[in-house]
Amino acid sequence: MPKKQAKKPKPQKVVKQQPKKLVEKPKQEVKVKTPKPPIPPKKRLPLEEAISQITTFWPYLFPDGKLCPMKIGIQQDMWKDVKGKSLPIARRHLKACLGSIGHHTDYRALIQLGAFRYDKDGQKVSEVTQADVDDNLQRLARRNKSNYKSPVAHADLALGK
Repeated sequence: MPKKQAKKPKPQKVVKQQPKKLVEKPKQEVKVKTPKPPIPPKKRLPLEEAISQITTFWPYLFPDGKLCPMKIGIQQDMWKDVKGKSLPIARRHLKACLGSIGHHTDYRALIQLGAFRYDKDGQKVSEVTQADVDDNLQRLARRNKSNYKSPVAHADLALGK
């Protein structure tokens, strides 16, 4: 048997080594949570303007511009009136007027146990319940928490102090 010949060693390829590039890992940014600024309160119509616009179409609800607690669901009743009588007021505007009145602290101060609620024609329809008073106080507390005003001021109004 013939002996296997030893393989000739192949000349090794010379690999030019390129200098290693230093890869800088991006530093992880430390995210600092910045507190969100408080949400500014919704811009509402001035109370007098809102009352004036409502009394244009429903003069008996606020006689002489005097506030009184409104019936729950009065907006739907008013909108039926607008549709039925073709009154020239947009739904959005009606909602804005009622919202301005309903969120005003003077109105909130009227929501007291035993006070009467009135419909769009100025008729007594129901009494303010304890649940209404509790809800009112919670809303005032929430508003006071978000405002920088004295938290006692609005609550005192609601409690009749």
